Amino acid sequence: MTLEAKYVITGIIFVLGVFVGRFLNRCIIRIPETVGLTKELKQIFLKSPRQGYYPPTRWYHRLPVVGTMSMLGRSPYSGRRVLKREPFIELLNGALLAWLFWLEVPVGLDPKASSLSWILGPEWITGVFQPDGAFLVLRYLYHVVLVEALVVGTFIDFDHYLLPDATTLPAMLVGVVGATIAGCFWIVPIWFQNSQLLDLLVLFFPEELVQSLKGPPFPPWITLHPHLHGFLNSLVGLIVGSGMIWVIRFIGFVTLKKEAMGFGDVILMAMVGTFMGWQNCVVIFFLAPLFALISVILTFAFFRRAIPYGPYLSLATLAVLYGWPMMQESVFHFFAHGLLIPILGLIMAALMFALLYMMQLLKRLAGIDDTWEFDAQAAWSSGDHLAHYAGENIDLQQGQWRKAQHPLTVAGRGQQFQQTWRGR
Repeated sequence: MTLEAKYVITGIIFVLGVFVGRFLNRCIIRIPETVGLTKELKQIFLKSPRQGYYPPTRWYHRLPVVGTMSMLGRSPYSGRRVLKREPFIELLNGALLAWLFWLEVPVGLDPKASSLSWILGPEWITGVFQPDGAFLVLRYLYHVVLVEALVVGTFIDFDHYLLPDATTLPAMLVGVVGATIAGCFWIVPIWFQNSQLLDLLVLFFPEELVQSLKGPPFPPWITLHPHLHGFLNSLVGLIVGSGMIWVIRFIGFVTLKKEAMGFGDVILMAMVGTFMGWQNCVVIFFLAPLFALISVILTFAFFRRAIPYGPYLSLATLAVLYGWPMMQESVFHFFAHGLLIPILGLIMAALMFALLYMMQLLKRLAGIDDTWEFDAQAAWSSGDHLAHYAGENIDLQQGQWRKAQHPLTVAGRGQQFQQTWRGR
């Protein structure tokens, strides 16, 4: 592939990505309308009943960006609100896919020139497979699935503070199955170490055991059984990715008596781990809070509300995937410590538990009561009753009540006929 051909292909991928972005907008709107993996997937392809009377559809309405912008306000197909961000999502998706192709598929189709190539990558140490241009294209498509799942999950999480199963479980299946069948889609092998650094293990284990652990930089069975390695690498990434978030959930529940992480974030990191491997999951785990902190600082003056954590996990994942050339050296030097890494992880978890527990203890000693108990008699006053009664008598065409009213809710209030004729 010449440089000119790469420019052309990248442009074609951008256009295709914009069209796919139109479908992603549909997923972002449709998936949260129901609950359950099967129902969520079916909801994407169900034809929406047209509500109210709107101008006839035009052929250009089906085009991304231009057609989407021409429908801002109301969709002529279903009458739903077309959000201003939808053309942006379409352009963003096209840019992400084109950029990923530019990085992963180099001129000349040389696997060792790819952005994901490094000294312990499949391009260098795989003995059975001989990566070629087909390998680069297939691995690119493999990572496209990850990127698309992250885009959909991010905007659903921003809207609803949840990550439905349809945004994570299908991609997770692709991650495990694809890694197993290919055997060479991994970025980092399941294990590697620098034997010289293992001398530090004498602080924790007998010297004889430490000497017995020294060996080659990576296990030789990786080259002998590539499909097994692909499966185990993806599976361990799933376990470690979800396990780190689950540990935070558990520690937060035990010490703070509240949910510190949503279960959707657990599944999201499990999905990411199947594609990226457990080492990159650790990097993503520490990058995500940094991105969240920067976002809070920049938007604090304008938005003061709870923030979902899933979008920042997704952003950190994209940062590692797209910025791998800048991170691979740091990853190598850190994870080359071998068994010191899980020991360090356990120590950090214990320190986090101790810190949060001491913080809660100091609050109690200072007389600060942060516990919350519900008392039905004390919690419900006459003012609450009046506010509740006023909220039951609303006009769906006024203010915030115009948002996303389910047809059954409208029918239950006896307002279905009225809303149909008012153009709802």
